[in-house]
Amino acid sequence: MNEDFYLNLLSQKLSGELGQAESVQLEAWLSASDENRETARLVEKAWQGTGDLPLTATVDLDAEFARLQKRIEREKSASNTTPATPRVLNFRWLAAAAAVLVLVIGGYLIRPYLGGGEPLLIEHFAAGEELEIQLADHSDLHLQPGSKLWAPESFTGRERKVSMSGEIFFDISKDESKPFVIEAAGAEVRVLGTSFSVAASETEVQVRVLSGRVKLSARGRETELTAGEKGVFLRTENQILPKTALEANGLSWHTKKLTFDDTNLSQAMLEIEKLYHIHTKIEAKELNNCKLSSVFDHQEVNEVLEIIATVYGAEVEQVDDHNYILKGGSCQ
Repeated sequence: MNEDFYLNLLSQKLSGELGQAESVQLEAWLSASDENRETARLVEKAWQGTGDLPLTATVDLDAEFARLQKRIEREKSASNTTPATPRVLNFRWLAAAAAVLVLVIGGYLIRPYLGGGEPLLIEHFAAGEELEIQLADHSDLHLQPGSKLWAPESFTGRERKVSMSGEIFFDISKDESKPFVIEAAGAEVRVLGTSFSVAASETEVQVRVLSGRVKLSARGRETELTAGEKGVFLRTENQILPKTALEANGLSWHTKKLTFDDTNLSQAMLEIEKLYHIHTKIEAKELNNCKLSSVFDHQEVNEVLEIIATVYGAEVEQVDDHNYILKGGSCQ
């Protein structure tokens, strides 16, 4: 079992949700080393809020960074040919743990509170892996690699406010008395309870709504979006574009579902590459404009590519874990 597994067991124990079988596994892990027991002690002290620990702990950042680099290299060499199951983390545990040390675990970085109620920063960098976090209000967030989230341990004011960059899917717990507000690259997204994604970069903010209703506003401009719609704010032009229909695969990274309806094969392969974190090459150039109509739902990439090859009478060559070539075939 990896380190994340036992840290989640610690979270379950502290929240009174640990089962008997899991308790045996946790005790075995604690008995395995002094380091494990010290980690558990720090987390438990922070969780209980005893106040006898300093808000910062001495951390060998050089050693942590070296460990981090090794993990990234392992992740790059591992196969990402199946849509990954999101890693699920309890936000209260993250906040408690980060109060006493800087955490660098399994592809995400958690920076500690600096005093004065400053939000906790979670930075997700594990390639090809989705990170799921549940906030204090039971809202579920799914972070794409490269995303950052700033959020408080609890929501105490009139609003539930977070900040972000990158791309995050939000499934917001409904609370009409306390709107959920997201600040992203100069824009603001305001909701009561719905599911949607926000992608924020230096040049634009994109909002895609899966269910419910959200309001996108920026610099005195605003638009309201409903299920199946997409809104875009262009930062440099200071403009919110007219809302459009959500792309067929605009949320495929979260839904793990690809839908093609008379789509050029070259475009379909780009969508497949994004979802499975692979590279493909169509050897027969005439195949690029062949039309593909199909739905792939939580299927392994080898199965997807074999189905496509069968449709066009082609063959798939797997060069390595991340590179595939489609050879021969015709539009028929």
